[in-house]
Amino acid sequence: MGFYTYFAARFSIVISLAFIGLLWFGKKTTFKEFLLSTAVLGIGFGLVAAPYIAHGSIADPQAMSYKMWESAFFNSFNGLQFYSKEELFSVTPPFTINDNELFYNPKIYLTLILRGFLRTMIVFQRQGLISEHYIAFPLAGTSGVIFYLLGFALTLKTFKQPRSLLIILWFFANVFGLSALNTVPPRHTHDHDHSCARTLTGVGLNAAASANRNYAVPKEKMG
Repeated sequence: MGFYTYFAARFSIVISLAFIGLLWFGKKTTFKEFLLSTAVLGIGFGLVAAPYIAHGSIADPQAMSYKMWESAFFNSFNGLQFYSKEELFSVTPPFTINDNELFYNPKIYLTLILRGFLRTMIVFQRQGLISEHYIAFPLAGTSGVIFYLLGFALTLKTFKQPRSLLIILWFFANVFGLSALNTVPPRHTHDHDHSCARTLTGVGLNAAASANRNYAVPKEKMG
């Protein structure tokens, strides 16, 4: 189970804990419920993900961390696509972690994160940013993108509702954690926002259908 629970799924523990924590800070749940929910999440994470992580850390610890550092936005491979070595290493010399050359430059960090975020957000509604894997349309779909944008706006508007808060956390945690903070974003193969985008599309489609039903002319007034 742990082997087939990929990083995007294991990342849900962060989203879930953030959701429970915000509900508690917003006084929408009691401290006792907060502790119980956290304990249940911890047990679930321990049963599914912990054995895989523990085995990998013992059997091949280098492989466990190599991919993570390779995909970090502050990997020199990513930075050198946009900056020269002089610019990249102007603050400190490069440093190496698990055979990955990394750099430290806060100003460049901010630029790369902002670029990654914008490209990840745009790819849901505009084609052309992704050319591989036979993707020729926006990730939210051609006509579906209309309902995606509507659902996205409605979800942000009702962010105080727990259901909207959970979708927002799910969406932006994946946008940043699995794409914007990675090398060469948008990382559509890492970013499991597609399912969240489909949820937002469903919210928009449901809102449009409800509005159409509310403004429809009653049958008794027709003809």
